[in-house]
Amino acid sequence: MFIHTLNIAQLLLAPNETTRLLDEMVNVIRFNQKWRAMKVVHGDGGSHQNSALKNVVRNWADRNKGYFKGIIPGETYTRLNPVLLEMQRVCGSFADADLGNSGITVIWVK
Repeated sequence: MFIHTLNIAQLLLAPNETTRLLDEMVNVIRFNQKWRAMKVVHGDGGSHQNSALKNVVRNWADRNKGYFKGIIPGETYTRLNPVLLEMQRVCGSFADADLGNSGITVIWVK
């Protein structure tokens, strides 16, 4: 599979530690032969902590969008999402149980 899953929902990281970890993972993926994208599990915002973490991840992704081919919020991560369709066309098709999961963000790295 070409997507690396990064589960940060349970790590209890400060915002700056979270963004540092995301920066590191983007660099790992950029130079990896296997991975092309990362699925960040941040929680669905049901708790104050998960809500803040979701905002940190999505704000970070928006600030760094020049490094990505696409950003897919979990709410729009569906079989008909144009970014997902293009990612599957380029990288290969796959099954994913997290379609429509608001607790994730999928980032396709350039």
